[in-house]
Amino acid sequence: MIAVWPQRWGDKPAGPGCTYLHGVGDPANVGAIVRSAPALSGGNVVRRPDRAEPHPPKAVRARRGAIFSVPLMRAQVGETP
Repeated sequence: MIAVWPQRWGDKPAGPGCTYLHGVGDPANVGAIVRSAPALSGGNVVRRPDRAEPHPPKAVRARRGAIFSVPLMRAQVGETP
């Protein structure tokens, strides 16, 4: 059986803090950080759009139950001069 769902991204902060993924390149590391985020900040996980994706199978396996409870957001990366 195969199912396809659109990726869910948060549009506003949820909670008092957030965890920002700046230079994380491995999807498994992204998943582990997302899984630990509720204990660290209690809020969203924000990632740079040009870094590792949080939705590939490797990252989803590392996220375990946090895939449904931790909101993900994309950071806006401005141009550097």
